[in-house]
Amino acid sequence: MDWITGAAFPIGAQTVYSMVRKIGARPGLNVLVTAARSNTSLFAISALSAIGSNVYALTSSQQDTEKLLSLGAKEVFAVERSVSKLLMDERVRETVERIGGFNAVIDPFFDAYLGKVLPTMAPDSRYITCGLFEQYTVPGKEANAVAGEMYRNALINAMLNNVHIIGNCIGTTKDLQHALTDYERERLPVIIDTVYTGHNVGAFLERTYGSHSRFGKIVFQY
Repeated sequence: MDWITGAAFPIGAQTVYSMVRKIGARPGLNVLVTAARSNTSLFAISALSAIGSNVYALTSSQQDTEKLLSLGAKEVFAVERSVSKLLMDERVRETVERIGGFNAVIDPFFDAYLGKVLPTMAPDSRYITCGLFEQYTVPGKEANAVAGEMYRNALINAMLNNVHIIGNCIGTTKDLQHALTDYERERLPVIIDTVYTGHNVGAFLERTYGSHSRFGKIVFQY
């Protein structure tokens, strides 16, 4: 593994292999991966595909559908983030009806997707998340009543369908070792978007946090 790959590998791989373990991923399991173009989800799609799970990718953009399919996604659903109910999308609804609901969901951003994906899940399924989309607070901002209602409905849905909601932060040493083994076996590609060097710190930060077209990790090499 070269230095650039090494910089992009640990946190994403270790986090994902912990989540894959906790949902009990196995061949034939129907798994929905949200925010499919995020770094965490790119690792998840590859890891689940290597196991033989049926991977369904959810993204808010039409970009990079072919790339997601090449990583192992069985189907890619492009649904605008503003859509309040995921089952309103015809392709998602038809898939859920055909497979009887997703057995598991890997979601990097619970505040963006939790309420939308729970109605698509099968009874006794597992939802796991490792982060949130709104990673900042605005002083004086009042609590969002709509968000509160969404979380209430989500928990009711989880309760009625025996859905396991799991939180995840990074992973264990064994998770990282497992990921490294799969990398050595060429089962876990590391997607690099751009490498910056020298005085290109501003461009690095802009591409990392401000670009919606990125696909893969952004690396700064000293």
